Amino acid sequence: MKVLGWDIGGAHLKAALAVGGKIARVWQMPCPLWQDLKALIDGIAVIGSEAGPVDLHALTMTGELADVFANRQEGVQQILAIFTGTLPRPKVVVYAHSQQLISIRQAVRQVVNVASANWSVSASWVSARCADGLMVDIGSTTTDLVPIVGGMLA
Repeated sequence: MKVLGWDIGGAHLKAALAVGGKIARVWQMPCPLWQDLKALIDGIAVIGSEAGPVDLHALTMTGELADVFANRQEGVQQILAIFTGTLPRPKVVVYAHSQQLISIRQAVRQVVNVASANWSVSASWVSARCADGLMVDIGSTTTDLVPIVGGMLA
């Protein structure tokens, strides 16, 4: 199975291609959403083309916080619309804070559950491998400190 995982940030667009459960390629490109949305559209198209056909796209984001959007709801909805409109008929799931992958249709209705969920997916992965600790996620525009106690996000 080929899965392309995406993290749509406010300053960078990142993606990782997993083939048969192993990372085959990664991308990171500037994507200054606060300026306009062209870099996002172009970046999705480039990565999608270079990755080729995949079975599933899985995405998370913090880009909805960019000043180009009036609020988080508008940001999430526009990012999802751009994503599905840029790639040819993609099968897409979106990571939700509830530690689930949900459909685009569900994500559009559950903005609070998918907005800025990138730290949650990282912390969930770490908590499955480390019972107690502090997960630190330092990005270009945000930093998250997540305590992990007894294998649970605290």
